[in-house]
Amino acid sequence: MRTPPYDASCPIGERPLFSVVVPTYNRRDLLPRALGSVLGQTFGNYEIIVVDDGSTDDTMSVIQSLHGGSRVRYLRQPQHGVGAARNRGAQASRGDWLVFLDSDDEVRPDWLAAAAARVADGCALFCCGVRVLKADGELNGEKLAARQGPLFGNIHARFLAGAFVVSRDIFRAAGGYREDLTYAENYELGIRIARIINESDVLVVCHTHETLVTAHEHEGRRGSDLSVRKLTSIELLLQSYDTELAAHPRKAAALHRRACVLALALENY
Repeated sequence: MRTPPYDASCPIGERPLFSVVVPTYNRRDLLPRALGSVLGQTFGNYEIIVVDDGSTDDTMSVIQSLHGGSRVRYLRQPQHGVGAARNRGAQASRGDWLVFLDSDDEVRPDWLAAAAARVADGCALFCCGVRVLKADGELNGEKLAARQGPLFGNIHARFLAGAFVVSRDIFRAAGGYREDLTYAENYELGIRIARIINESDVLVVCHTHETLVTAHEHEGRRGSDLSVRKLTSIELLLQSYDTELAAHPRKAAALHRRACVLALALENY
């Protein structure tokens, strides 16, 4: 294993290895858990960029209370959605590697250390698993890095918030996040990242089956509004990837079935 290209610490003014982008909207009660878990990393060469997407709950005061120093940067913008917020954070980033964490989730203390080890080995994309907790703290399953299917060129990965670390150059080459998607935006970005990797003879994907990220379910992640966003995003995916899906009818049929189920459920609200 080669030595990481940067020290584990990041003195003020030096370029970090990782830029952790955290978009947020009206989550001042949940944000400290997410940011606290990043500030507790055993690997210290990173920056945090919080992008406030038009919050009205005084999110900035939460940032000020964390005492993260120059490591934490706060950007505010009018509400344009999570994709726009992530793109804004990526544009402002200084690190060579990007990772996008949701403001209601948290990570293990060795999250970035695991990524740093794989980056040092030459990986262009590093993925880990996610465990999902219900609102009462009960485990509701795990989503591990696994073969992603034909739209992804069958690479082993997991495109969920916090679960993938990608080089900034590949992120830019992929075009960043689509800003018209409000659901499955990581999934769609993953298709374009995978395409770049599969077209290269030198880019390598690395993964671990360890669950380094914890996603928390809560009221904001359920309900009719979420179902509407899911349905709209699936319809956009079907339109955007109609040529690719024509070559994979089983995947296309699965997406159509899911859209129908969501549409029927919404009729009952």
